[in-house]
Amino acid sequence: MIQFKSGNVPSNGGSMAYGMYKDSARTQPWTSVWDSISNSYPVDIQLNSGAGAVNLPFYARVPGNQRTLLAGNYSSTFTVNDATIGYVNYQTSPPECSTSMYAAGFPFTVQATVAADCLISATDANFGSLGLITSTVAVLGTITTTCTGGTTYAVSINAGKGTGATVASRLLTRTGGSNTLKYNIYLDGTYKQIWGDGSNGTYNRPSTGTGTAQVATYYAVMAPQPAATPGTYTDQLIATVTF
Repeated sequence: MIQFKSGNVPSNGGSMAYGMYKDSARTQPWTSVWDSISNSYPVDIQLNSGAGAVNLPFYARVPGNQRTLLAGNYSSTFTVNDATIGYVNYQTSPPECSTSMYAAGFPFTVQATVAADCLISATDANFGSLGLITSTVAVLGTITTTCTGGTTYAVSINAGKGTGATVASRLLTRTGGSNTLKYNIYLDGTYKQIWGDGSNGTYNRPSTGTGTAQVATYYAVMAPQPAATPGTYTDQLIATVTF
């Protein structure tokens, strides 16, 4: 009978839940005789000239939705006092497994690495229907990032697709033509820090991941400018998360 005590020694200050199972479907946790619900692994080893062997696979699983895990290396070390084999010899009927059997321990380590990773998505901004642009028009959008806990990252936005546009001066272009409207993207409602890539006097948005979705608002602003040719004006921006 193989008897396991659980041992869990995380290496980076955080902890990752995991389980060890007797079956590939991972429905039978491999526990020990010391647990309130014992589910150890009894096995018979047929001896030939006093020697015998058997392989007992175990099946580990890390459950999902552990969103607050920090990036890094995790380990769980079982010492000779944690993982033990209780055994007894017999020739006729097998005896009952008990803690009074002979015992031998063996060490092993379970390891996993959580890599730094990020996801990013954004909503569109729509200035709507405009006539003469005689006052500042501002609309809001959001950029959502989900990064591994503890991961430092920065979100930048490119210049867009307007011909001649830069991160410091973006352009909407009329569909089917070359007419443009000037606009830009800002980090906050003061409209002082242009959200770009850090060049040409622009800024990116730094942050630290929590393992959950982090939503940042962006401010699309169009300043007063000469009357434009009627039509539909669009631009396409790319938001990039660097970590």
